[in-house]
Amino acid sequence: MTPLRTLRHFGLFSALAIGATLLIAPPSQADTAVADVGDCLRVDDAWSGTSSIEIVDCAESHNGEVYDIVASPSRLGPPSTLNEADLGSLRDECSDDAFDAWLGKDVMLPMAIWTWFISVPSEEAWEGGNRDVLCRTMRPTPQYDALNYKGAIPELFASTPILQWLSCMPKAPKSGANNSSAACGAKSTWLLLGGVPVKGKVTAQYPKDLQAAADKACASMFKRYGKSGTKGVAALLVKRNVSTGSVFTECFIPVKAWNGKVA
Repeated sequence: MTPLRTLRHFGLFSALAIGATLLIAPPSQADTAVADVGDCLRVDDAWSGTSSIEIVDCAESHNGEVYDIVASPSRLGPPSTLNEADLGSLRDECSDDAFDAWLGKDVMLPMAIWTWFISVPSEEAWEGGNRDVLCRTMRPTPQYDALNYKGAIPELFASTPILQWLSCMPKAPKSGANNSSAACGAKSTWLLLGGVPVKGKVTAQYPKDLQAAADKACASMFKRYGKSGTKGVAALLVKRNVSTGSVFTECFIPVKAWNGKVA
């Protein structure tokens, strides 16, 4: 995966922390209907890969859509035997190219359309021979719940300004703090460009000790997505979200300084 392609998978770290354990909720009885790419779903627990789902008409209220379908690898067993690592490996089977083809546009900036969710077959469906793993979306609310909405994302996306599908903040981000982002709106002033790794060692002076390195790491993104002379903010993650040997910073620019590029 290229550095640019990874941009949309970084950022929104607090949401990842909130939902990580929920992705391995105990299996429940999922809908046994066979889904297709483009189907709209009602998912009981949108964070969970094993939650019950219902396929509905996209004109009805729903909280997820299928953008890709992959086969469960032969090395994995029934849904009831899957652990966190297994579900994570299934998510890795989902294709970014399939998402781009489904959406109708290649967008590298982090979007308010999250793509790192799956739904595995129910035990009943598995016993009937279904090995389809649904790669699905979730549109987050500002509280990181699953948004309920009507209409198919590709059609909504094509008919509305692209900015409202990107991730923004209403106030200036702070380095080393929890910078919660949401879909861009009228009150948005800062645009999230994504996250990049930072070289250096975390000390008791964090984030000041790595701020210069973070600024340098974000510089190319500021230049790529900002108008000439744009000054952005490199916001290092909260210290508790920084693991040993793995430091990341999120990169933001003022919305008014955005040059309109998304890839």
